[in-house]
Amino acid sequence: MIKRDTYALGLLLAVFTLLGNQFQTQAQNWQSQIKDETNFFSIQQAYYADSANKPDAGELDGPNELYKRWENFMRPRVNPDGSSIAPDIIYKEWAKYQATRGLNKSSSPDGSWRYLGPIKAPAGGGTGRINCITFTPGNPKVMWAGTASGGLWKSTNAGLNWTTNTDNLPDLGVTDVIINPRNTDTMFMATGDGYGYTINNGTHFGGTYSNGVMRSIDGGQTWDTTGLNWSLAQIRQITHLMMIPENPNIILATTNAGLFRTVNGGNTWK
Repeated sequence: MIKRDTYALGLLLAVFTLLGNQFQTQAQNWQSQIKDETNFFSIQQAYYADSANKPDAGELDGPNELYKRWENFMRPRVNPDGSSIAPDIIYKEWAKYQATRGLNKSSSPDGSWRYLGPIKAPAGGGTGRINCITFTPGNPKVMWAGTASGGLWKSTNAGLNWTTNTDNLPDLGVTDVIINPRNTDTMFMATGDGYGYTINNGTHFGGTYSNGVMRSIDGGQTWDTTGLNWSLAQIRQITHLMMIPENPNIILATTNAGLFRTVNGGNTWK
């Protein structure tokens, strides 16, 4: 009797061990596939096949959080069939382009860079973030820099000194600036931080909100709203502005609410 029970107990333990190993293998299957550099879609399928793989809201660097970062990074970097793209493909193609056209890396006489500062961060915070730099057509020494939450800045001496007159526009982020090449007094500014991030299904935003596209007709001295304007509660983002050179009245704006277009210099948008 004892011998029979011992055998049954041993068999039961063996079954539990086998099942445990199978579950562990399933849970770690996607990790082993990443290590072996297999197909992206195979890795993705293996990960989501295990219901235990759910990101933990209180964990910043757990295995599930790391997987989601990897997945987000790799998705646009694979072929349509899920196979990997060579990571050095851009460099190799550029090298071939240079070789076929007799170019070399040292051909530019203006290839040197000099650090302009700031030398140290201001008290109470970091040095901020620049979203865009725009040169005035016909006068490249006049430069405009749009910041994530610090407004629009102007330099008239090729970046040596900067000033701003947008401090009276509260909580202003600037993602893009375009200037009419035929009349440089006319400028358009995409407000808000287009490179922030949404959280909680888009109900909150990690950056300054956009109140639309603003326009200046006096070279950036004063600004007013255009027909594309939102309330900050709408949580809108603008990522880019483009003016059609042949007809500066036609402007395109890419936003998180779709692509908008004006044909009358910003008065109305569709």
